[in-house]
Amino acid sequence: MTDSDVVVVGGGPAGSACAAELSGVGHAVTLVDDGRRLGSWAGESLPPGAIDLITSVFGEDVLEGHRRAYGVRSAWGSSDLGSTDFMSTPLGDGLILDRARFDEQARAQARCRGASVIAGRVQSVEADGDSWTCTLHDGRRLRSAWLVDATGRSASVASRLGARRARADRLMAQVLTASDRGDAIAGTIIESVPEGWWYSTPLPDGRRVIALLTDTDLLSADADRSARWRSALEATVHLHSAAGEISSDVEPSLHRADTSVLHPMAGERWCAIGDAAAAWDPLSSQGVVSAVLVGARAGRAIPDPAALRGLESDVHLLVSEHAALQSHFYGLERRWPDEPFWHRRQI
Repeated sequence: MTDSDVVVVGGGPAGSACAAELSGVGHAVTLVDDGRRLGSWAGESLPPGAIDLITSVFGEDVLEGHRRAYGVRSAWGSSDLGSTDFMSTPLGDGLILDRARFDEQARAQARCRGASVIAGRVQSVEADGDSWTCTLHDGRRLRSAWLVDATGRSASVASRLGARRARADRLMAQVLTASDRGDAIAGTIIESVPEGWWYSTPLPDGRRVIALLTDTDLLSADADRSARWRSALEATVHLHSAAGEISSDVEPSLHRADTSVLHPMAGERWCAIGDAAAAWDPLSSQGVVSAVLVGARAGRAIPDPAALRGLESDVHLLVSEHAALQSHFYGLERRWPDEPFWHRRQI
């Protein structure tokens, strides 16, 4: 049995931010990382203003090995490719993350501040008086006064405690990483199509993430899903030209991308953070930023129940603002009002 003040389950950006904040003020923290990144894509684009937030939590070292983004191009509402230049915004550049590298760097910062980072997968959670006991898959047990769920959209810890997830949609991402033909703007490309929208961003290592976002029920059957994805990519007006040759042996992976929120997000000596608490449509580029922000705030709020209730209220406010912006931006695309994907978002 290993004792800690707080056990944080999940070693992504939210869990690492929470562990770093807690350890920095003297709490004994165990951060459990199972090594799986079921909800993560290889790379993500962060909007202007995100760099200051990220470095305020993790320090400047987390920027090493990533690349600045200087704009976003989008064909949305028309077939024309428009461009938003980040240099004209007061918030500065964006950032393109190598997600695996970033997660490793964030965990390293939590470790440097005193958190114990261990590999393992939580099999069960039990309340025992004024403490929690987490049993890992290999039989190890972790006891703590507080428990934090940072397990992503699965919310695997909170769901064991009775929390339930409300989903606003059934958005899914079919994601593949290919070689990059080069991009002078070094930024994200977004292109709407009848069945949904495409997203692509370069990685620091010369590869490019390509994703088709559509609803679960609009995906083709497993047997021809990959072929349909490739055919749909070739039919894009702009995005297909950014990707290099894609091997026929590589299959797009599926990732949930719905907007959803957990009820409740916190309880007696536990809370959920990051995607476990609230998850966002990737169109907003909000996932990593919100995960770090909420994770760090939770680290400062524990063990104050009133502060955690205030954080939960603020997350619900973020969800409401996200829904309003989501409705606005989806409403700008009027070319295919009878297509199921767009019809659902414009009624």
